[in-house]
Amino acid sequence: MTFRQYLVAILVGTAAALGAALVILFNVNPEEAGAAATAALLLSLGIALTGLLAITRAVLRLLFGRRASPLARHARVSFRQSSFVALLLIIALILSHLNLLAWWSILLAVGALSVTEYFFLSSENYVREGDTGEFAD
Repeated sequence: MTFRQYLVAILVGTAAALGAALVILFNVNPEEAGAAATAALLLSLGIALTGLLAITRAVLRLLFGRRASPLARHARVSFRQSSFVALLLIIALILSHLNLLAWWSILLAVGALSVTEYFFLSSENYVREGDTGEFAD
């Protein structure tokens, strides 16, 4: 998969998830729908946000990042970090829905995601043999 194909696939998935979120948002009554509609809305918002942030971060890393790093590494790190940011926002929405949103709960979530990101960054030093981290041509 080339970098262009990766971006197109992420863009198509993001557009589909955003479309699903908009359909749920405008056509479903939250008082009557229950937990399944809320979960579907949060899932589609999370997927759309992850895709949007992944595309943005991958392009920014490509433009302003280290030139020596392969494109696949930029894409992998961008997607992972975008997933973490989207997860943080979805956690905030869930906590707000449950009236449990407080500064310390978000701080705990940020801390947990930071530790997870540190784990991924430290494990990237151990690249498997033969893994160049590049997209196929």
